[in-house]
Amino acid sequence: MCIRDRVSTQSTWGAPNFKLADDKSHQGQAAQATDDGASMYSYNQRRDDVLDLNFNDEEEQWAAINKYNAYQFKQEVKLNKIKDKELKNRVKNDLDNQIGEKQKHHQREVEETTTYNDVRKQILTMEEEREKKKQDALREKMLKNKEMRDQQIQESRS
Repeated sequence: MCIRDRVSTQSTWGAPNFKLADDKSHQGQAAQATDDGASMYSYNQRRDDVLDLNFNDEEEQWAAINKYNAYQFKQEVKLNKIKDKELKNRVKNDLDNQIGEKQKHHQREVEETTTYNDVRKQILTMEEEREKKKQDALREKMLKNKEMRDQQIQESRS
């Protein structure tokens, strides 16, 4: 039989207060239970377990308290492990999300750089074509001027 089964604890302002179980609360539970013999037996057994706080000496009482403290410590250790695991999972998820966001950001930058370079190439190609057309037009104009001068020279000689 565990001390937890024999002692009721209620925390008042953070300090444990060991009390005997209240018979009235058990009576209310018994009234709610069905009238079959099995439920009454389990109620009576539980009631006897809770009220079994007759210690032969102070050493037994302190042993029971120490045993219960050890049980509480183990429960706190388990709870702390669960909390640590949850914290690690949250941190891992946060870091995974940050890595995912960083990768998305990097991918966006790569796409933007690629798009910028493509647009820049198109603009450069268009400027080269414009410059070539300008040079062709200038060459064409110079050829026409030359032909007109040559014609004028031939006309003036003839």
